[in-house]
Amino acid sequence: MPKKSPKICLVVCGGTITMTHDPVSGALVPAYNLADILSRVPELKSIAEIESAFVCDIDSSNMTPDLWVKLARTISERINDFDGFVVTHGTDTMAYSASAISFLLRGAGKPIIFTGAQTPIHENTGSDAKNNLIFASRFALEDLGEVCVFFGSDLLRGNRTRKFSQFDFDAFKSFNLPPIGKIGIRPKLSEHRIKRSKVSLSTLPATLPPVFLLKYFPGLNPSIIESIVNAGYKGLVLEGVGAGNLPSVVDFGSAIRKLAERNIPVVVTTQCIVGAAEMFIYEVGKAAEQNGAISGYDMTPETALTKLSYLITQYSKIDDIRREIQSDLAGEISLSS
Repeated sequence: MPKKSPKICLVVCGGTITMTHDPVSGALVPAYNLADILSRVPELKSIAEIESAFVCDIDSSNMTPDLWVKLARTISERINDFDGFVVTHGTDTMAYSASAISFLLRGAGKPIIFTGAQTPIHENTGSDAKNNLIFASRFALEDLGEVCVFFGSDLLRGNRTRKFSQFDFDAFKSFNLPPIGKIGIRPKLSEHRIKRSKVSLSTLPATLPPVFLLKYFPGLNPSIIESIVNAGYKGLVLEGVGAGNLPSVVDFGSAIRKLAERNIPVVVTTQCIVGAAEMFIYEVGKAAEQNGAISGYDMTPETALTKLSYLITQYSKIDDIRREIQSDLAGEISLSS
């Protein structure tokens, strides 16, 4: 009996990889065409049987939480039909989307690999699109059970990833966790990866509540926090400085306490690329924590935002959200933090 060919679902969310230049303005615009992708990367057909699923064809700056839910639903409906998934996505918000999907599809047990390109696939000289698609597809058949980003030469855990370069082909880094894998003669995987497992998906929320991401800077008035809540946001991620520090000369503690009393969670991360919100180190950080701020440890701001939004759909009490924020749900946190 012939061996069954592996199957990959190519899930389309647009991005530079499938864009083309507008003939009038010269700007890059969405122009998804599956036949064009497969004709330019014929190697994909030798890797696996490829089928596609369409979510959207947008510049990723137009990505929304509703589209995260649509993307999660598109994959969950097909989770038992494919060996792995490759998601083509714009680079600008890829870290947000990969983080969101890592929580929405926790328990998928299969590789879900986000990739894209710095230059469109139709540009025959110098495009990184072909390499990224080929190796993302190869990793999608490996012993992986998590959401990843493949870009350039590294496979990175999706909810540990940040875009750090607008120019380089290695545009993403995972600053607080080594790569999950690297390319070579064959894909090489690290032992700290999450391996394939039985599918065990939870019911998807109908929508994700809005969460605000606020970066502290010297002179920021804490009264803005109440304005954010009055605008309808259900949670706040606050990027502190250093080890998650916030000033004590202006009353951030009082503003945070008022939100906690209204059952609105405030998660504090750090603006540092490497490190964690270890709020117990300095008095200014400890004061915020004592007023109800929740340390996000070494989660990226993108991950803290998407995780908090997801948890608000799962729990109504702030104490439950606090416990889960500080728990490692999908490899997003180093508990040693």
